[in-house]
Amino acid sequence: MSVTQSIDSVHQFARLIQIGVVLEELVETRARAQTGAVEEPIRSHLEAAAATAAEHRTRLLGVLDAIDADHGPAEELQTLVQHRYEADQEFDHVLYEHLCNVETAYKFYEDLSEALDASTVALSVEGEAIPDRIAHLMADERRTVEATTDLLDELEGNSEAADGSEASDESGASGAADGSGAPDDPTGGDRS
Repeated sequence: MSVTQSIDSVHQFARLIQIGVVLEELVETRARAQTGAVEEPIRSHLEAAAATAAEHRTRLLGVLDAIDADHGPAEELQTLVQHRYEADQEFDHVLYEHLCNVETAYKFYEDLSEALDASTVALSVEGEAIPDRIAHLMADERRTVEATTDLLDELEGNSEAADGSEASDESGASGAADGSGAPDDPTGGDRS
């Protein structure tokens, strides 16, 4: 089964929603597992992302219940998720892994939205059209991706600023060592 093909039955739609459940569980589980090993503001960011993923998973399970769909064998779904969406790489920072996970969830919702657009099945849950619900979840994921990217940029900016400050301190220290109070002058200090 491909997420990108059109949806022609409720059963097929249910299987795709189950993939979303597995992806959201992955985001939630990894984010919660990493919160103990990091400091603020990363911890708060991961906690918020885990809560969002849990809410999304609950909403997706609600869709399955509303269409009276079997939740299906998790092993098959996890294999499909790994094949299509999961990264098989090591990350330098927990936020890079988290970014990969939420980008993956976003990509899934984007694929699902396209499949629903091409669908021959009209689906709604509690009066809300399924494409609208998926668009809402996709918008949430996009905001999480953007917030994660912004936090990474901020942390990298702070790191670069700290590196620049250390270099400036070292430069000032070498000038002070010769008693002039100024950085070493390659011209020997003769400015006449």
